[in-house]
Amino acid sequence: MKAEPVRSLYYSEEILDNTRDLNINLFNLLITHYSFDSMLRTTNSLMKQILACSVVLEKYFVFLQLFKNTGNPLVSDMVASDVECLFGNIRILFDEIQYIIRELAS
Repeated sequence: MKAEPVRSLYYSEEILDNTRDLNINLFNLLITHYSFDSMLRTTNSLMKQILACSVVLEKYFVFLQLFKNTGNPLVSDMVASDVECLFGNIRILFDEIQYIIRELAS
């Protein structure tokens, strides 16, 4: 089993590694033009939720490999638990995007 838990944030004029870096233009816009405290906190939280969603999706492949290797049907319980977590994270993402829209519209 191989996993590489890496999380980092950097600001630059260009993407350093297209194969591993996630560039979200919304963050560039918000940080460049709307960098007041509440927006920065929300943007930071939004980044954490996107990371949390990607972790759940990546864990799916780890669980799939575990099931293929062991055949243990209890792996499905771990997948179900993580899918619930994913839906919770998506809900938080939705709420934070709505907050950003409300802040930008005011």
